Amino acid sequence: MRNNVILTVVLLFISLLLCAYSNKNPNIAKIGQSVIKEVEYPFLYATSSVGGFIKSGFGDYFNLVNVKEENRKLLVQLKSLEAKNLQLLESKKENERLSEILDFKMATESSGQTASVISVSSSSQIQSLTINKGSSSGLLIGQAVVVGNALVGQITSLSSSTASVLLISDSLSGVDSIIQETRVRGVARGVGSYKMEWKYIVREDKVVVGDRIITSGLDGVFPKGLSVGVVTEVGLDHDSDLFHYIKVEPSVSLSQIETVLVLEREDA
Repeated sequence: MRNNVILTVVLLFISLLLCAYSNKNPNIAKIGQSVIKEVEYPFLYATSSVGGFIKSGFGDYFNLVNVKEENRKLLVQLKSLEAKNLQLLESKKENERLSEILDFKMATESSGQTASVISVSSSSQIQSLTINKGSSSGLLIGQAVVVGNALVGQITSLSSSTASVLLISDSLSGVDSIIQETRVRGVARGVGSYKMEWKYIVREDKVVVGDRIITSGLDGVFPKGLSVGVVTEVGLDHDSDLFHYIKVEPSVSLSQIETVLVLEREDA
């Protein structure tokens, strides 16, 4: 840097001498001007290049800042659209659940109240859920609870604003039921973990995988014709040679219920 300053001063001194000399010798002055321009050119070019580089660098920096800001705004818009899309999908699912309940009520001329599930038991053996309506809404112990045409369980306890529903998969639950096609009769009992067995079916009765089991209406608790489940396994009962051992899959996914219909009791 110091050498450049000294060189510049020397060139300036030479320029002054040449200017003074040019007044007396114009021809020689032209030659001097040409020499000075040749000497100055690298310095002027370097200065111009550095200025252009700095200007370009600042331009790229500000462009980069603008691009980052634009990307941030686009990301915010994207997240907003995703949230709205999730809300629309949730509304669609809720409408589908309510439509299913309404269709069932119209098809069976059943009366009852819709309710939302607010909690589910976390135990694999205690199979129950809690809904957001209770005695203040007119609910009664023993009322059947369904999703569409599928049986969920029955109300076993009440508060003024909530009700506890014992699921058909609970080990304390029993549903008098029949095979829809053959009318073979048995009892669907819960075994926990949202599964069931079909009990007291003698070996002479024909039962095959895929048979549909519905409520018989003979237990005085559940209305006749509700879907209970589907036979998934048929074998021999090792505790008794007289009966089949039958596994049943519930008609509705009991662990994923969100909205239910509480049916009016016929004797109420």
